[in-house]
Amino acid sequence: MSEPNATHPQNATALNSTHQAAQTMNISSSSTEHRTRNQNPLVLLSPPYSRVTSYQDRVSAEDATTVSKVEVKWVEDDLFLGCDEAGHSVVFDSALPTPTRTKPRPKGIGPMNALLTSLGACSGMDVAAILQKRKQRLDSLKVEVSGRRPRYGHPKPFTEIHLRYLVGGAALEEKYVKEAVTDSITKFCSVAATINAKAKISFSYEIARA
Repeated sequence: MSEPNATHPQNATALNSTHQAAQTMNISSSSTEHRTRNQNPLVLLSPPYSRVTSYQDRVSAEDATTVSKVEVKWVEDDLFLGCDEAGHSVVFDSALPTPTRTKPRPKGIGPMNALLTSLGACSGMDVAAILQKRKQRLDSLKVEVSGRRPRYGHPKPFTEIHLRYLVGGAALEEKYVKEAVTDSITKFCSVAATINAKAKISFSYEIARA
C-alpha cells in the first residue's frame, strides 16, 4: 500500500503532461499576441497608449518652414524703399519716364536688376563658403549676372540668365572652383531654385591667379 500523500507514477505522468500542455498553450498564446502586436501596434493597445510617431511625423508644417518678411514703401514717382525686419534697406527706382519725370535719373536699382543682383549675391555666398571649406584661399570674387527677357509685352520675365564668376587666388585649385560654382547653382542657391523653373540659368568661371 502506498503512502497517503504519495503520487502514483501514472498520475505523475498525467500531471506532467497536463503541465507541459498548459505551458505550450501559454507560449502559443504569447507568440500569437506578440505577432498581433507587431502586425498592428494598435490592436491590443487602449488609451492612453498609442503608436510612437517619428520626429518627422511630429513636425508641423509651420515648424518645417521659415517665413521671410519685408516691406516696400512708396516715396515718389517710381521711387520705393525696401526694408527687412532688421532695418536694412534697398532703394528701388525705374528708368522709365513718368508724367513728372520726362527724363528720369534713377535714384536706385530697378526691381528686375535687383533680382539679378540677389541671384549673384546668393550664389557668391555659396561659392565663397565652399572654397573656404575646401581650404582654398580666396583673394577676390566677382559675379557678373546678365539676363535676357522680352522687349515688348507684359509681363517681361527673364527667360535666360547667365552668371560669370571671376575668382581670384594665387593657389586656387580649379577642381574646387568648378565644384563650388556648380554646387551653388544646382544644389544650394535658394534664389536660383526659386527662378530656374521660369528662366534657364547657365554659368561660367574664370580664375585669376596673379
